[in-house]
This record gives sequence, C-alpha cells and structure tokens, in this order.
Amino acid sequence: MSDMFAIFGLLLILGLGLLGLLITWWLLFPGRVMTARNRVARTPWKTFFTGLAGLGLWSAPSVILLSLPAGPAKMLGAAGVISALAFATLGAAGITSLISSRLSAHSSPELSPAASYLRGALAFELAVVVPVLGWFFFLPIALIFSMGAAIFALLGWAPRPVMKTASATQTEAQAV
Repeated sequence: MSDMFAIFGLLLILGLGLLGLLITWWLLFPGRVMTARNRVARTPWKTFFTGLAGLGLWSAPSVILLSLPAGPAKMLGAAGVISALAFATLGAAGITSLISSRLSAHSSPELSPAASYLRGALAFELAVVVPVLGWFFFLPIALIFSMGAAIFALLGWAPRPVMKTASATQTEAQAV
C-alpha cells in the first residue's frame, strides 16, 4: 500500500512540476512560445514531421548509449532522453497557449490570461493521464508536435503571415 502512495505522490509532484515549467516558459520566453503556438496552429503537418525527424535524430544516439554496458554511456543516454523531453516542453508551452486561447473563447471574459493559461495547461496535462488513450495515443502525438514546435521556435522560423486575397477583402466589405 505504501508503494502505491509513493507512486501517486511522485506522479502528483511531476504533474505540478510540469504545470510550473509550462507557465515558466510562457512567462520568460513569450515570443518563442508564440512562435511555437503559431506553428502548431497554422502549419500542423510541417510541425509534426519536423518533430518526428527531430525525435528520431535526438533519440537514436540516446538509445545506442543506453544499450551500451558501460555506466557512463548509460548516464549520457539518460541525459539525452531527459534533455529531449526538457527541450520539447518549449513546444508544449506553445500548444498549451493555443489550448488556453481556445478555452478562453468559451469562458467568461473577465478571466485573466494567467488563469486561462493555467486552465489550458491543466487540460493538456489531464489529456495525457487518461488511461490507455492518453498514454499510448495522445502522449506520443503531443510529444512529436511539441518537439517540432520547439525546433521551429528556437530557430525562429515563424509561419508566413496570412495574406488576404482580393476576394476575401471584398467579402468583408460586403458583410459590413
């Protein structure tokens, strides 16, 4: 019974730590988080395939190092896995920002941006802890998107601005 409490406590602390990390990214690097958010919102397939390639390139040396019998090699492999997950949290902060903006459209207007972001972070985290579906479907997809968004955010590759066509401008003028 005490083992179960220890596991529950560890998962609770990790969950609270992730919430704190996402909020910290959002507060310290708002430009990078917005770049990651815009990438996920406007070019999801590019973000997905970039994240898939990034995870493949990052995890291959880590898996090789983890499979070696030497202790220092295993330590470097574990450090590689941990650094990849830490790097992907920047992209997860962008995804959380996107979720929070969509949630705030359905909530009261007096909600502060920080409260809205916290709700988005909770929604993102709770989706991951859903048994089976969250663990084996949502978590890997979220990790791939997070890695792709983080790569784009750190490289500063924002999506191209949306250009209005003449027909869209005419439609907006007719609607007024």
